[in-house]
Amino acid sequence: MNPRVAAARLRERLVRLRERLPRGSLAVAGTVLVLAVGGAVLTRTLDVEAVVATAVAADPWLLLAALAVYLASWPVRGRRYGDVLAPMGHRPRTAFLTATVFASQTANLIVPARAGDGVRAYLLNDRRGVPYPTGVASLAVERAFDLVALGVLGGAALAALLVDGRAAAPDGEI
Repeated sequence: MNPRVAAARLRERLVRLRERLPRGSLAVAGTVLVLAVGGAVLTRTLDVEAVVATAVAADPWLLLAALAVYLASWPVRGRRYGDVLAPMGHRPRTAFLTATVFASQTANLIVPARAGDGVRAYLLNDRRGVPYPTGVASLAVERAFDLVALGVLGGAALAALLVDGRAAAPDGEI
């Protein structure tokens, strides 16, 4: 069989299958699969008793505060990404951008070299019509902001250690 004909038939079958499935069902199935595999790996490699003991011993208010900050960080990331896209002429809503950031970060957990960021460019193109070059360029700008933020945080941490006197000297002396 001609490879082009085979590819066309496969594409046609996939389109028919996609039309029969409810919208979002593949995403739900993929999420369930990733969670199942992740759960299986965690139960085999993680000392669950140690994690539970540590969580029980921790200050519950501090844990709650950390959870609140973490949950609040997602819409902030979506908004920041919107601020990156705005000068490029695209202004999707923060809720959509938060979902795309979450999807790409989740994909980064299972694919190497931050290739999950391609998910964000794909979603922007597929759902909001943002051209791929713009999506990729916005990711590059965001990575530059990430590097600057990490440099500032690292510098502040180093300065705090040096001022406090807890940083080790190059010869190992404290």
